[in-house]
Amino acid sequence: VSWTVSPEKARRECPDKILQGNLDPVVLFADDHEIERSVDEMMHRFGTEKYIANLGHGMMPNHTPRGAKAFVDAVTKHK
Repeated sequence: VSWTVSPEKARRECPDKILQGNLDPVVLFADDHEIERSVDEMMHRFGTEKYIANLGHGMMPNHTPRGAKAFVDAVTKHK
């Protein structure tokens, strides 16, 4: 799911599908706290059923390993 589509709309339009996405990849340029906050919001809005946390598009060539690690860490510790 693209970051331009709300999780709520995606759920309404595909209620029986497993959804994947939709963090705006630009967020990976932010500090770790902002990445964690954004991941928490995304996962809260999608819910934990039939969901795969991911970016709403691929990584950019100038993303840093730190941003990617902060994303993975935030997804891993989300409750």
